[in-house]
Parts: sequence; C-alpha cells; structure tokens
Amino acid sequence: VMAVFFWKRANAAGAVTSIAVGTAVTVAWNAAARLADPAAPAVGFQAVARLAAAVDAIYPALVGSLLSLVLVSLATAPPREEQVKLFFQPAEAA
Repeated sequence: VMAVFFWKRANAAGAVTSIAVGTAVTVAWNAAARLADPAAPAVGFQAVARLAAAVDAIYPALVGSLLSLVLVSLATAPPREEQVKLFFQPAEAA
C-alpha cells in the first residue's frame, strides 16, 4: 500500500492483490513450518516444511507481495491523473 507514495504507476488493483498475496503466503508459509518433522527424511514436502521453519515468513511474503503489486499494476489501467496528483504534488517555491 505504501508503494503509491513511491511509484506513480501503482494502482488499487495492484495494492489489493499485493495485500492478498502477502497474506496468503504468510499463512501458507507458517502452516508449512508447523508441519516440519525433524525425524522425517528431508524429501519432498518435508524439505519445503523445513525451509519454511528455518526462514521467517516475511521474506517470501514480501517477494510475493511486491511481485504481484508490480505485475498487476502493469497489467491493469494506470491510476487517473487526479489520483496521482494527490500523492505527487510539486513542492511550492518558498
């Protein structure tokens, strides 16, 4: 959501998708981490579960969130000029 302050092309569809993807990745990552079994061989799902247990969920969630923000914002219509002006007004001369 903060991307709107830094990137003029970010739009509502990208922001909503970014939030949804970040949330879904966090929930799935934490669920996988809870299923990690140190006694089981690290093959298949257990390899993924052990990785999820070792790496904090913020990292994959951030990657997924930013990627979805950029891709969806580029794939949909840009924000209207009056919306952009709300966040990117030129500084007034003193």
